[in-house]
Amino acid sequence: MSANVISRLVPLASLLGAIGIVAACGSSEADPEGTGGTAGSGGTPASGGKAGSGGTPASGGTPSTGGTSAMGAGGATGAGEGELECIPELPDVCFGPPGAAPGFPFVTDAWALGTEESVPNAEVRSTEAGTVCMSGTNAGGVALDFALADSEAPFTILAANEPLVLTAAQLFHAEDLGITGLSFTVETPPSTGVSISIAMWDLDRGGPSWAAPEVDGNPVVITTSGMTTTLAFADFVTEDAAFTFDANAFSQLSFSVGQGSYDFCVSNLKFLDANGDEVTQ
Repeated sequence: MSANVISRLVPLASLLGAIGIVAACGSSEADPEGTGGTAGSGGTPASGGKAGSGGTPASGGTPSTGGTSAMGAGGATGAGEGELECIPELPDVCFGPPGAAPGFPFVTDAWALGTEESVPNAEVRSTEAGTVCMSGTNAGGVALDFALADSEAPFTILAANEPLVLTAAQLFHAEDLGITGLSFTVETPPSTGVSISIAMWDLDRGGPSWAAPEVDGNPVVITTSGMTTTLAFADFVTEDAAFTFDANAFSQLSFSVGQGSYDFCVSNLKFLDANGDEVTQ
């Protein structure tokens, strides 16, 4: 992976071992095909969260009001109530409360993750089934983050000041399901683009290792609105060369943005088999 990609991913990703998540499953459908992205700049993913209803707080810690956060397929959900939470002794790793991602296969929750300056300005919302949007101003690193799992048992994101406990049963076992890649559509990306990365959980180390896609040695950054991007897991390169890409250990899928204002949506998320056909939940 190129140095500029690592510099974007490492600041928050290296701190993720302090963050705890426990998990569960929604269901759904989507729609696409295509190829994706060109080199560019992007944001930074992170991990974690706190139990609560969906949505994102307003600046200064005052919660905003909004709609429901019911999981599973269905209609739109609004931003919910909650307060900014930062990992104790790690103020650069903060998160908004989790919200629903109706219509997203194998996704249990969506939330904003990033720095103390960026997360309070991030609003995560589902405008309709199969679409989740995030808007705000990035002052130092922020990502729209999706929790992944194939377990039928509901799971909740926990505050991270406790030891992280993630078991193999709580992860997304894409390879076992015959999944070899994914496709998605990004609407209205900022001028700096939207970067994608996947977190794999290292059960031995008790923390995530991130991987980001490259095409012809260049990081994939989405800059064209409405374009469907299709990526094979073979396109992903781990940030830690000592960690082997493991498609049976996914915990999160992140869409990161660079500094500045943004208002983008992710839709039509599909997980694909080797023939390019969708694998449903």
